[in-house]
This record gives sequence, C-alpha cells and structure tokens, in this order.
Amino acid sequence: MLPTDRSFEETMGSLIPSFYDFDQINQYYQCYDACQRAYPVAVCANGGVPNPNNCQVCNCPMGYGGDLCDQRPNDCGITLLTSNEWKKQRLTVKFNKKDAEYFTFCTSWIMGPANRSLQVTYEITSESVGQEICSYGCYLGGIEVKYMKDPRMTNDGDCCMNTPLNVTTTVNPLPVILYTDGTTLNYEISYRYI
Repeated sequence: MLPTDRSFEETMGSLIPSFYDFDQINQYYQCYDACQRAYPVAVCANGGVPNPNNCQVCNCPMGYGGDLCDQRPNDCGITLLTSNEWKKQRLTVKFNKKDAEYFTFCTSWIMGPANRSLQVTYEITSESVGQEICSYGCYLGGIEVKYMKDPRMTNDGDCCMNTPLNVTTTVNPLPVILYTDGTTLNYEISYRYI
C-alpha cells in the first residue's frame, strides 16, 4: 500500500501515536465532557485541547509544550532564530535510557519575524545517521519538520538516506522534532526567512 502523497511513505507504520489518535480515543470515551463542567478551562494554543484530568492545562500536539501549548517542549532541543540569509545548524538526538517512553525526543523551534515565511532544507546522508536506519514507520529514529498548517497533523517523517526536504511554510515558530530509540542521530539543517 502506498500513500497518495509519496512523501509520507516512510511515515506509514510509525510506532508513535498521532495527536488525532489520542483525540479520537478521548472523544469516543467522552473524556472531554469533564472539562465542559469545569472552571476555569485552559485556552490552548497550537491545536492543544484541555486535559480531561486537569482542565487548567492542555494536552499538546508534538512540537509544542507548556501548560497552554505555547512553548517549546522541555526536552533537549534548542531555539533557532532566522535571518534572511541561510544559516546552518547541526541538531543531535541521543537516546536517554531514563526516558519513560520508547523514544527520546528533541524538539527545536525555528523562529522568524512575524508574518514572514520560513524555508528549511536538509538531506539525510550516512554522515547524518551513522548507520542505515531506513525503515517503514522510521521506527529506529528520524526527523519530522512540522510545516503543515494544522499543528495536530503528523507531518511526513524522514529516516532514509538521500531523502531531501525543501519546504517553505508560514508556520512560525516551526517545530523540528528529532527522535531515536537508541542510535545517536545528527542532522544538518539550513534555514532562513523570506
């Protein structure tokens, strides 16, 4: 089976549940009803929804954190400020055995001036990943740049060598999520605003 958009070929079969997976479960079991009777209820940014277990904080899509989904997640990522000239940055994720999850995540944000589009490019090479991690679902690790307008959507993940990405997006800040289940991964990305 192949996706209609071939850029999602490596994303299919992912072991990471999507935000919409959790959202549908919460809707099916009517978990959100708890926040309809609560006061105050969090006003969530970036597609987040009030947490049914504590309606004053939000459940956030990947790439966003904080009580209201308006901050970068508190993990090993960094914030990168753009200019109108290309900048290059090496991003690294190393597996942390203390993580309660199957993967270690590092979320970086690329930020530019308001009302400006961002451009990002990278290509996965053997120097980037140190070994061949190419697999359907990118279950050993990979990179996801959250360039789609809907922050809840899983964007196409990449883990195969010679998989170029060159996107222009109005998403600002732009989350760049690296993840691994054991292998140290390095990615060099170039970015600017236009």
